[in-house]
Parts: sequence; C-alpha cells; structure tokens
Amino acid sequence: MLYAKLVSPTSVKEYLKSESGAPVVMARKVDEEAKRHRRVIIFSLIMIFLMVFSVASVVVYNDDSANRMQYGDYEFQFKDLGGGNGVLTLQMNGREVEFQNLPVQVAYIAMDPQVPYLMRSAQQVILTTDSNNTEFHLQNVDYARLQLALAIQKTANAYTQVSDAGLPIITCDDATPQNIVLYFNQSNTTAVTVDGSCIIVNAESTDILRVKDRIIFEYFGILVDGVAAE
Repeated sequence: MLYAKLVSPTSVKEYLKSESGAPVVMARKVDEEAKRHRRVIIFSLIMIFLMVFSVASVVVYNDDSANRMQYGDYEFQFKDLGGGNGVLTLQMNGREVEFQNLPVQVAYIAMDPQVPYLMRSAQQVILTTDSNNTEFHLQNVDYARLQLALAIQKTANAYTQVSDAGLPIITCDDATPQNIVLYFNQSNTTAVTVDGSCIIVNAESTDILRVKDRIIFEYFGILVDGVAAE
C-alpha cells in the first residue's frame, strides 16, 4: 500500500527553494576548492622550479670549466688556496706559474716597450733589490723572483748591498746586454723604465706583484705594449 504525505503550498515552496538552492551552494564550494587546489599546485611548481634552478646554479658554479678562462692561446686556471684566497695559474715551459691578475688588469701599468726585448735577448736576468727595504717589500720581491724564475728560467737573485742571505752584490752598473739587471726599486710611483741594460721596476710593496704579472705577460707576448696579442 502506498502512502502520500500531504504538504501545504507554503511547505512546497520552501521545499523547492531549499532543494534548488543546495546545488548552487555546493557548486560554489566546489569551485572555491578547485581554485584553492590550483593555487597550491602553482605554488608547488614555483617552489620546485626555484629548487631545481638553485641546484643547477651550484652545479654550474662548481663546474671545473667555470674556473678556467681562455686568453688568446693561454688558459688560466683558478687555484683555491683556502681561506678565501686564490691565484690564477698558467702552464709555462712545463711549469705552473702563479698570477694575481689577468692581463687586462695590469695593462695600465706604464712600461718601456724595450723591456721584453731586453729580457728575451739576454742570457741571464739578474733580479736585485735593496736589502734594507721593509720586510713586507722583501717578501713580495722574493715571491716575484720565484714566479719570474719559474716562467723565464734564466734568472739569478742578488742584492744591491751586503745582506744576510749572502747573495752577490749586483746593481744597475753591472748590467750588460748578455746579463741584464732587473732592479726592484721601492717607490711611490708605479712604472717600469729602462736605463741601458738595466730594467728598473718602480713600485710600492703592494704593486710589485702587479708589475711582475705585467712583465711576464709582455715577455711571452700575451700582452704587447699593454695590448692583448691577437
């Protein structure tokens, strides 16, 4: 047997209103949930992209090729010495020579164009300085001497006066075309001049290594009168 429930017209209207309104409210909730879900997905994708980009950046930075720089026919390699310090190295005559600067960074230094020709044609380059200079100056000169010896391989060390090191006493007066003298002179100006067969490096203690780099670059033709060789 079937039973029918009688409802008033007012109840019917309320029933229809409630039944027809429910899907609308539900649709709005579903739409808002979908938008929120899309925002979460977009944000997640952005975070993933940033993480991947960061990892890729580290990989590129740590890539060995990032520590190399080609300059003409020469390839500089960055050498990490630790403690935030490092040098540029270059293989010259089968030896590793250290630099503190790239060629472009020392091209500004005033230098007599005769310097590389005197050095190439000489049988020996005698590196001398005053033994009574400051300790810091002498330390920089000694380091410059070492790197010049590694690069040129025909150098000898001396002082212009008696020293505890017992090295020979050599001044510009002793220079000859076969045995030229390179004299490190402590000075407030930075320039490399020529007096006969003597090369005079005028520089403050802090500039000695810059001048050393420039001399080697000129000697090997990496720079020619301060201009990059083609």
